[in-house]
Amino acid sequence: MQELRAACLALRNNAMRYAHLEGYEHKGYRRRPLGNYLIIYTVGEQAVTVVRVLHAAQNLARLLENGPEN
Repeated sequence: MQELRAACLALRNNAMRYAHLEGYEHKGYRRRPLGNYLIIYTVGEQAVTVVRVLHAAQNLARLLENGPEN
């Protein structure tokens, strides 16, 4: 868990390093893989926003389309 948190915080310094999430470019989503997890985030003018942290086995499309309550 600490490694995931550290990776999220490190995005402040290297957010543009990671690729856009295929199929979600229109939302500005980028993905940062970390082991079995994906950190999904957006880059704004003054902030990086972590949208989701997902295990790779989860249904990415369903979770991103339905919002954080799922």
